[in-house]
Amino acid sequence: MVVISGSPWAKRLVFLVLSINILLWWYVYSIPGVTDDVQPATTKLKTNDAKAIPIDKKVEAKDGKSAKGVKAAKDDKTGESVDKKGIKTFRSWSNFDIVKPKNDHTYVYRRFKSSPHKPPHIEWNPNGKPLAKGYVFITPQSSGAERGLVQAASFIMKQNAEMIYAHDEGPYDSAGLRVQTVHNEQFLTLWRGHRKMSHGFGEVIVMNSEYEKTVVHLDAIITNMYGQKFLSGLDFHEQELTTRGTILVTAYNTTMYNLTQMGGSEHGFVTDSLFFEIDIETQEILFSWSALDHFWPEDSMLPLISSSGYGGPKNPYDFFHLSSIQAVNHDSFLISSRNFWSVYLISRSNGRILWELRGNTKGGDFGALPHHGRFRWQNHVRAHNVTSREMILSMFDNHNSPEDMGKTYSRGLLLKLKLPPNPDEKPEVLRILSPDRAKISPEYGSYQLGLSNGNQFVSWGAGGVVHEYGPDDGHDLRWQARFGYDESITSYRAFKDVWTGTPSKWTPALVVEKREDTVQGFVSWNGATDIDAYNIYLAEPGTELKPLGKAKVLGFETGFDLGVKNNETNCIMVTAVRKGQEIRQSNVGCIEGTTFVSTIVDSMGKATGDSVVEKTTLQKIMGFLSVSSSYIGINFTMKFTHPALLLALCQLASASPCKPSLSVTSNAPTSTENESASPATETSTALSVETGSSTISHDATLTASETASTSDLSILTTSVSTSSAEPTTTLEATTDLSTTVDETTTTFESETSATLISTTTAEASTTTAAAPEIPSNRVLNPGFEDALVYPWESMAGSLSRTSSEVFSGSKSGFFSGNTPMSAMQGVRQFIEPTWITPGKSYKFSAWVKVTSTVNCGVRTIVCGHGLGQGTTSSAGTIEEPGDFALASVTCSWTQAQWEARPSVQIRSYCTGFSFFVDQATLEEVESLG
Repeated sequence: MVVISGSPWAKRLVFLVLSINILLWWYVYSIPGVTDDVQPATTKLKTNDAKAIPIDKKVEAKDGKSAKGVKAAKDDKTGESVDKKGIKTFRSWSNFDIVKPKNDHTYVYRRFKSSPHKPPHIEWNPNGKPLAKGYVFITPQSSGAERGLVQAASFIMKQNAEMIYAHDEGPYDSAGLRVQTVHNEQFLTLWRGHRKMSHGFGEVIVMNSEYEKTVVHLDAIITNMYGQKFLSGLDFHEQELTTRGTILVTAYNTTMYNLTQMGGSEHGFVTDSLFFEIDIETQEILFSWSALDHFWPEDSMLPLISSSGYGGPKNPYDFFHLSSIQAVNHDSFLISSRNFWSVYLISRSNGRILWELRGNTKGGDFGALPHHGRFRWQNHVRAHNVTSREMILSMFDNHNSPEDMGKTYSRGLLLKLKLPPNPDEKPEVLRILSPDRAKISPEYGSYQLGLSNGNQFVSWGAGGVVHEYGPDDGHDLRWQARFGYDESITSYRAFKDVWTGTPSKWTPALVVEKREDTVQGFVSWNGATDIDAYNIYLAEPGTELKPLGKAKVLGFETGFDLGVKNNETNCIMVTAVRKGQEIRQSNVGCIEGTTFVSTIVDSMGKATGDSVVEKTTLQKIMGFLSVSSSYIGINFTMKFTHPALLLALCQLASASPCKPSLSVTSNAPTSTENESASPATETSTALSVETGSSTISHDATLTASETASTSDLSILTTSVSTSSAEPTTTLEATTDLSTTVDETTTTFESETSATLISTTTAEASTTTAAAPEIPSNRVLNPGFEDALVYPWESMAGSLSRTSSEVFSGSKSGFFSGNTPMSAMQGVRQFIEPTWITPGKSYKFSAWVKVTSTVNCGVRTIVCGHGLGQGTTSSAGTIEEPGDFALASVTCSWTQAQWEARPSVQIRSYCTGFSFFVDQATLEEVESLG
């Protein structure tokens, strides 16, 4: 046993030195290396359409890594070059580092030295005909457990497969990345959130050309079928900007519905397709629409039991499936129902159906379509050249679904409609886009008209294949690309468009490496377009910048060779050049004698925390603290016994909770931002996620790091400026980000000159949180004044908000039910169980105006429980049809009824029943006096 004598502070100092020693041992022998699970990529991705276009470029990985000698794209000045000062520029080897994982557990991807992003490797084939200007926008998604994504991100790519921008949302899925232009200003839009089967629950991001974000939430409660709390209720199918400063978005709400006519349960569930028009600035809902208010689920073309669900509470029947929305003029919306095989024009004033275009033989209000113009299971419907007399309609006609496969190939379809609808004037087929080797896509897909030169662009949805066609001929296929494997990758939509981006909050990312007799740099700037070159400077601390030369931009990541020995250069920095002007400087990378220290920087120009430091340097540090000859024998033991040893040392020293400290000083960019998941400034609402006993509160774009560790981490970033010093500007964080794990609080502060990430720990304390306040009225949305009827729901009928008949306020609820056989009809609302005490008495009241009854039994107001028709023993009677009358009942729930989930109901057993309801209350009887 080792006995240490002396004062307590001396003991603590000794143990602190030992603790640091152990930490340094751990750090040295846990520095991650290259761990990609690779094998020689000798098997090429299959290209089903290889015969459609002569292959001009083939990329094939060799030895599982680099694909050397690839033919360069015509729009890039590729190949090595040397400037006047001897700087040799080359395309970064890692730009063609194509990784094919063993066992194909992900798709083939690319990786870089200066960026953490791993875009899919894209095989592309042009045929030499003119292509439209612009970039390709894709959002790959996995459709299977194997051979899928390596990184869930959206990408902007050049048509020669070079990456321009990667938008990584961390733990969230993304969809629909594209450019939209409003009043001559360009924006990027995309959805992020969680996908469940064919639905999504999340929010929409709108970004300007500097990648500054505005987040659009759905300020309404959506009942989803999975019992989980998501970011927001917005679905991924549509994010359409309007000229009114609004955005059109979709959502899906789970609603109880009588499915007996279809062979289902009387207490079945359907997915109600909703869409909203939301003011982007105020987040106010300006318009809402529900498919269940206008259509009978029985009229759907989708079988009750399908891959989309079977009518249960967790797998509701998706009878309508709203797949696209577009504002037409200023008074209507064009929507597409995939599962009705129909396109509808909706009135903006009252939500009524103005006309229907039916994809089957009936044709709807336009009469029968010609045989080759019929469509089914369609996606991405858009109107073009709309006048009072006609419109052009484009769509991606899947013509297939998981339950309806193989009868006809999928295609892009262009129709001309005469207006107003007339059954005697049938729709005209203008164009059909289909490759020589036809494709079957059971889901997703898009068809884009009007590229910069008039060309057309098609994404085939299921399977990572996109095509560019000439402007006129549906068979004029000019360019094709494939990413991933057919059976495991999808892209909901894909687009091609012109885009100019200059990130405002992150800088070019520079990594410096030593070679035997030279220094090489690798630089990229995620999202920056039209960068011509990088000026290279010697950037010694405390001295003026010294120009070393220029490197021309060659692809996403550009490499350059300084042509000097590594001991002749210490620190370098680059500046991005556009049209002869330096617009942004990078971080600083340094070579120190025979070892280099270079901060690995992510897409925002921030240090990732993985500073590359040669082990020889750290070994020298540790030699000062311990006998270097002993480490060979004990390093393995130290690595795995470090936590226990550290705890024991802390206890021996009687230290208050032990928080070992590790500080890393790195040369970082001048402008950073506290987001780890996605590179952009964001205006958003805070999200709280409860995990066990810990609470993580952060903005939706941020990925909470592994904060279970109790280490104090401080990263200090410095910069080298090309001009005189300017006042420091502090960026105010738009969203609180705090992480609490076992009483450890992490805070993030952002400044233009430095980014400080620190963890502070207070002494353990015991606090008692106040119990949540229970409202006196347990009924939510009692007068239907909210934007939705939720949390009210209908039973065997439809429920909507109305202003035609109200008891008080501006809105009331209106229920209307009509069934061929008598069924329980009415409305109900489930009550938060924590607001109810079993055995206590409550009074449920509502103002009800009955308008019609058909074969009804007793009309009652009751307290219920569970998903069935169970009620407590009491019931109140509702007046005969007439004016508003107050109906009430006093009831209580037993423990078993409370556990089944309490509810309040207004109902009757009828074949027809309709009524208005307003100002409902559920209050504890004791509180009423």
